[in-house]
Amino acid sequence: MKNMIDRYLYDVSRRLPENIRADVERELRSNIEDMLPENPGNAEIERVLIKMGSPAKLAVSYHPNPRYLISPEYFDDYLSVLKIVALTLALLLASISVFQIFLGGDASDGAAGMITTIIIKFITGAVSGVMHAFLWVTLAFGLFEFFNNKEKLVQWSPKTLPDVPSANSFVIKRSETVTGAIFSVLFTAAFLVGTLGEPRFIALYVSGVPSAPVFSEQVIRSFLPVYIFLIVFMLVAAVIKFIKGRWTLLAAASHILYGIFGAVVGISLVLKPDLLTDAFLTRFAGILNISRTALDGHISITFKVITILIIIGTIADIISTIYKTVKGSRIPAVEIT
Repeated sequence: MKNMIDRYLYDVSRRLPENIRADVERELRSNIEDMLPENPGNAEIERVLIKMGSPAKLAVSYHPNPRYLISPEYFDDYLSVLKIVALTLALLLASISVFQIFLGGDASDGAAGMITTIIIKFITGAVSGVMHAFLWVTLAFGLFEFFNNKEKLVQWSPKTLPDVPSANSFVIKRSETVTGAIFSVLFTAAFLVGTLGEPRFIALYVSGVPSAPVFSEQVIRSFLPVYIFLIVFMLVAAVIKFIKGRWTLLAAASHILYGIFGAVVGISLVLKPDLLTDAFLTRFAGILNISRTALDGHISITFKVITILIIIGTIADIISTIYKTVKGSRIPAVEIT
């Protein structure tokens, strides 16, 4: 069956650098076809593929730069697991480190000091996560190889070959997933520190008078558990999308649920009547040279517009996600050439 050959070639080529995949695939396809009779059956194709050997071992012989930290047969799987675990732990520990700034009172004096502290905490947390991931994943693979020598390994079979992904499938770029998660964590942390820390750098500054905080500390503190849960939810959704790499049902569901929950939180926040401090509103009205009543009316309209935009954006994102998931699942696999 031709599909079995395609799956075998895909399993070999995916373990190789992109610049040599096409050449290796052409060579292997030619070798396999030479070993097969005319109009071969499934049994004959399976016998030839077993003779060729497992894709992991065959890929090692074609790799231009052998790697030996983990045995070549398992090195690509090791890298895949390491990336996933490193991303998860880096984001998780970075988030915890940043939240400790205002939960533990570690903020430095001054706005510049707080921003510097946020950046340092995030970087050190992320580095710590990567180091832990490298340690435990390497240890796990080392123990796996130690207790699973060649005699104990199950014989490879063509039946274990993965399916060839569609060339037109809707993929999720991992770089965008990681970048989005990092900026979400940094933005949330900066917002919380700027509204809850001392001094509060999210404030209205006028020369010669004390700054006026923009947001009510009491309101923001009441939302604090929700913010933390939202960040954890976002990290879970990001890890799922990073692992899947395309819009599967699980990736779409986690993304949509996070979007809905985030929209509900955002709308609940902007609709709070006492979200903005009285000191900020009074001073801002004076700067604009209008009455407080007029400013309150403008802000009310602005928040209603923001609410509508959040709803429209969330609905659009849900429709787009459902479309990409359904469309990607219906596109048949094509031959990789």
